[in-house]
Amino acid sequence: DTKSTIQFASKIRIQKEPHGDYVRFISLPQNGGEVQFPACFSWSIQITSCPAGWTWPRVSKALKTLNPPHIDIDYIDGKGLAQLAPVLQSLQGIILYSDTICDDDLKALLSCKALTSLTLYSCNKLTDAGMVHIGTLTTLKTLYPPKQITSSGLEHLNTLNKLTSLELGRKF
Repeated sequence: DTKSTIQFASKIRIQKEPHGDYVRFISLPQNGGEVQFPACFSWSIQITSCPAGWTWPRVSKALKTLNPPHIDIDYIDGKGLAQLAPVLQSLQGIILYSDTICDDDLKALLSCKALTSLTLYSCNKLTDAGMVHIGTLTTLKTLYPPKQITSSGLEHLNTLNKLTSLELGRKF
């Protein structure tokens, strides 16, 4: 079992086995608290917004002590993503839900040396040009780019030799 203290409202998702569905969600109240979950294949923390009274650097510091393998972040802007860069380095999976992230904001992901999975939900401001940054994430195995990416953007992904799953045109 794993026991951790999270200092802000969030959800923990538990995945029991590889390639299995996330089978359990644990929700924490606004002020966070201690969470305990069973031994599992994978888990992630979901942050739906920067907690009230917090800043993204403070969230980054709290997450660094928790060391989650995967993170889902909703409603983050480019500045917030850049401020989370210290914790992003060790992540294996990132899911971003953001209609404000733009191409240059993806530079914050360049420090992600262990990243194997990236999903870009509702990232409507990303263009083919932003895929240049994604093309440098050579550890990626799974990529879900936003639906507006065209073949021109996909050309930037030729360097992703470990990529085994690419889902195109999905409407998130």
